[in-house]
Amino acid sequence: MKKLRSEELIPGMITAEDIYNYNDQLILPKGLILTEKAISKLQFYAIYQVRIEDEMANADALSKPEESSIGNIPEPEPIPEDIPSMISSEPASVSEKQDETSKEQKAPRYPAITVAPASETFEKNRSFSVPVASYQEKIKSSQDFQQFKQAFEDEVEDFKSKINEVVLKNAPLDVNLLLDDALNVISQGKGSYSIFDMLQSMRENDDTTYTHCLNVGLFCNVFAGWLKLPEEETRIATLCGLLHDIGKLRVPDNLLKKAEPYTEEEKIAIKEHTREGYLLVKNLDIDSHIKNAILTHHERCDGSGYPFGLAGFRIDPFAKMVAIADVYDSRTSHRPHHIAMTPFRAIEMMQKEAMQKYDVRLIMIFLENVMNTFIGHRVLLSTGEKGEVIFINKNNITRPTVKCGNHFIDLDKEKDIQVVMVL
Repeated sequence: MKKLRSEELIPGMITAEDIYNYNDQLILPKGLILTEKAISKLQFYAIYQVRIEDEMANADALSKPEESSIGNIPEPEPIPEDIPSMISSEPASVSEKQDETSKEQKAPRYPAITVAPASETFEKNRSFSVPVASYQEKIKSSQDFQQFKQAFEDEVEDFKSKINEVVLKNAPLDVNLLLDDALNVISQGKGSYSIFDMLQSMRENDDTTYTHCLNVGLFCNVFAGWLKLPEEETRIATLCGLLHDIGKLRVPDNLLKKAEPYTEEEKIAIKEHTREGYLLVKNLDIDSHIKNAILTHHERCDGSGYPFGLAGFRIDPFAKMVAIADVYDSRTSHRPHHIAMTPFRAIEMMQKEAMQKYDVRLIMIFLENVMNTFIGHRVLLSTGEKGEVIFINKNNITRPTVKCGNHFIDLDKEKDIQVVMVL
């Protein structure tokens, strides 16, 4: 028997003991032959060390279908019945008793990330002309994009109608129907371009709560694929994204659309959307992870979030996924109180916050894969040059190599040059 870190695991190894999460819920049983999906499950639930048998499984055992080895999703920690009285405008402190094992688990699995400060050069480069045939214009002129855009806009209206029935008339929530509709949109985005390409090309659309929820639902679906989650967990992740901001429909519309900075009282009112959303679904027959994501998607791993100031392993893993997709979509979308950031700038900020606020493994997988979607895109540099992203540097993902004409610019070496726009 030996103890290994989760990143050292390979398919064919056999678990030497039952593996539980922090809440004593069984994740994988003793004697399980590990597969790629089982290893991903351990990483998803932040299990960083496990005991493994010395012997490997034989080839016949490895040929069995993976799905049978995953088992059921453990139920999350129950949400207290007195949540309304627990809500506070200030994050609550959470004391967590830790033994030596949990302390080891909290050690970061990635080295510290050094991020060059972004240059605020957009204004002085505003006069630069955009190429006639930019990558996004090619996307927008494609039949794939036209079909996706129509399906997306139809789904936003349909989603709005269904959710309003729940919020305003206490109608039952059919999550299966919501999921089917979202998957229909995703099926329209499986052509020549990725979902991220499609959504990035629609950023001029109004970013209503409904649009934002659909965006985050689609992002979570793709995110689950990057994490190699099984079908049922992918389904849950998608629904968590779709419904995460349902409570904002109980926040006054004029407050959501306010362009001026919020007052302290208004900030408190905005934060109430997590509580309001939870109360809307509290008694509905839906997965507990979805309820948790609605209530806790603004919690952060360092305890700086709200409504409870939860930290680390106290936060539902699906809420951690939603938190990442939510922040990325918010920062790259136009809002009444801010203009959209470039994806490079948004990712740079999230990368800088990664070690403190987010689950490091989850956010690095998300950011690296999002950055890879920009390979082939044309960008405008702070020098005024326009070029094509041809390589993503894994050690500094927001500093790609860009081909400008007949020469190449490695932004990881040229620290003073920034990407100021995706063309």
